[in-house]
Amino acid sequence: MRRTRALLIAISALACLAGEAHVFRAPQHLSELFGGYYRGDGTGYNVTLILNPDRSYSAIWRGCLGKYGTSSGEWSLEDGRVLLRPTEEAGMLQGHLRQLLVGYKSGVLFLIPYPIEDYFQRYGPDRYSAFSRTESPLAE
Repeated sequence: MRRTRALLIAISALACLAGEAHVFRAPQHLSELFGGYYRGDGTGYNVTLILNPDRSYSAIWRGCLGKYGTSSGEWSLEDGRVLLRPTEEAGMLQGHLRQLLVGYKSGVLFLIPYPIEDYFQRYGPDRYSAFSRTESPLAE
């Protein structure tokens, strides 16, 4: 009886976690956004993004054949979106990154490229749908 009860509690807890909503909102403090982020597939699409406290950013797209593109410029936070305003772009990053929604799942911050927020909302964060902090990349 105890095992059955424990199993039911565990299943209920997992169901609650799996059904937890993904929240789009601005961070409480701008400093929550500072730092490095990664989004990619581990082969041809690997983008590293750095948001600096001085409101500058840099991004590099790397793949199995080397560096595919770079971007740098200024960033701002408006209406829960990180807006990237490049001053320099090269290669495949030309016109690639412009808006990132700020999203949370279980209290963890993610940056979601616009306009794929529907995918993020439906399936949650993964290495394809969102930039995650580089100090804690998403699991494979």
